[in-house]
Amino acid sequence: MNNLLRQLSIKTRLIVSFLLLNLILIGVGLYGKQNTNTINDMLNDMYLNILTPITDVANANMQAIYHNRSLFDYVIEPTQSGMDKIARDMDLHEQKMAALLDKYRATQLSEPEKLALADFDRAWPLYKEAAHKAMAASYANDNDSAIKLMKGEAATTFQVVDDLLSKLVDINQGLGKQAFDESDVIASDITTATYTILAISVLLSLLLGWLLSGSINQPLLAIMQDLQQLAQGRLTAPDQAEGNDELTRMQQAMISTRRSLRDIVSTMQHAAESLTASASQLGAAAEQVNTSSQQQSLATANTAASVEELTTSVSQLSSFANQANSVVMQSGEIAQAGEKQVKHASQEVLRVTTAVNDSAKQVQGLFDDITRISQISVMIQGVADQTNLLALNAAIEAARAGDMGRGFAVVADEVRTLAARTTQATQEINEMLTSIQQGATSAVKGMNACSDSMSTVRETTEGSSETMAQVDQSSRKVVELIQEISSMLHEQAAASQLIAQSVEEITQMSLENVSAAESVNHDASQLTTIIQQLNQGIGFFKV
Repeated sequence: MNNLLRQLSIKTRLIVSFLLLNLILIGVGLYGKQNTNTINDMLNDMYLNILTPITDVANANMQAIYHNRSLFDYVIEPTQSGMDKIARDMDLHEQKMAALLDKYRATQLSEPEKLALADFDRAWPLYKEAAHKAMAASYANDNDSAIKLMKGEAATTFQVVDDLLSKLVDINQGLGKQAFDESDVIASDITTATYTILAISVLLSLLLGWLLSGSINQPLLAIMQDLQQLAQGRLTAPDQAEGNDELTRMQQAMISTRRSLRDIVSTMQHAAESLTASASQLGAAAEQVNTSSQQQSLATANTAASVEELTTSVSQLSSFANQANSVVMQSGEIAQAGEKQVKHASQEVLRVTTAVNDSAKQVQGLFDDITRISQISVMIQGVADQTNLLALNAAIEAARAGDMGRGFAVVADEVRTLAARTTQATQEINEMLTSIQQGATSAVKGMNACSDSMSTVRETTEGSSETMAQVDQSSRKVVELIQEISSMLHEQAAASQLIAQSVEEITQMSLENVSAAESVNHDASQLTTIIQQLNQGIGFFKV
């Protein structure tokens, strides 16, 4: 069975398994649906053909009882109008009873029910006839006869009717009991069958899962064994893979990988043989390094004499350099003093700049105050004009009104208010003028300070000029010493040329030595790495 499943892909196996499980579930569901429909049909039949008829027959029996009780009321009723009303009620009860029995007849009736209904159909007219006789006697005021008929013939026939209706109720109750017992048996059978089908479905599912897991687990175990052998370096496992699924293709890939590793190990064995040639090349390079080293020693000896001459000249040059250093140090000190004076001059210039800026700000403030004075002057002019106008109007009106001019007191008050505003504006103008004067005074002081600072700057500049003159003299002495040093350097030129030639030869040989040494080191490093890798690789795998 596993070999047959191995011919299918895992995807196909899973799909088929899921389809089978779904078919089983669908079958179980359809069977349950069928059983549910059966039980539902039984319940509907019990309700429509048993429970509902019992209710209808019981209600019809109650209507018959109401009809019989109305007959008693009719007999004892003293008035004819009351008798007519009771007669109508009796007809209504009879109609309701007939409607309920017609509804009952429309259901599925058993033979006992049909026989009981036939007996009822014969008994009811007899009761109605006896009731009509009693009603006629009562209507004719023959109460004794009416009561006798009611208790005699009418009561006897009604008892038959009541017994027949009660018998119908009993028959339907028996049918209901029988239907209930049958439904209980059917439900028990359905439950047993359902459990049986579920058990079979579970067993089939377990069997299907066992077969499916076995078809997947077995090749997985084989793949794990191959991987373990490969991890341990064993390349001697048999190259066998049966089947047509994904796991078989994985086994085939493992076999291909194992074959490739075998080829790699063989290649590494051949590579080990080529290491001997690399060792020979390293020996030749080592000999070349030795020869170049000897030549480098001879060239170094020739360079020693030239180096000695160069040392003597360098000593003299050092003496002159020391003298030049002293002079330069003096020049540096003088230059530092000059630098300090220049810094001081810079500070003074900064002060002048600050003072000038302050003066500019104060002058700008003066201009602003002048602008405000102009605005206030305009306002004063307007107030004065309005004051004159109001005063003129007040005078004219007061003259015209005479004693009635008291109302112009308001105008006089307004005039006084405007006069007060004029006074206040005049005071503001005076304050502004005072501020302008103070600003002008501050500006004058600032300009004086600026003038003083400029004088200081001129004096500082003169001191700096003298200092720089001293620096110039010291610099000339330095130039003379440098000229003497230059002549000494010319004498060193010849010796430097010899040294340069020797150094060039030494450099060339050194380069050759370095190149050879690098080649030797590189080859040795590669050889060591290859040998280690080959030893580890070949020692790990077992072909």
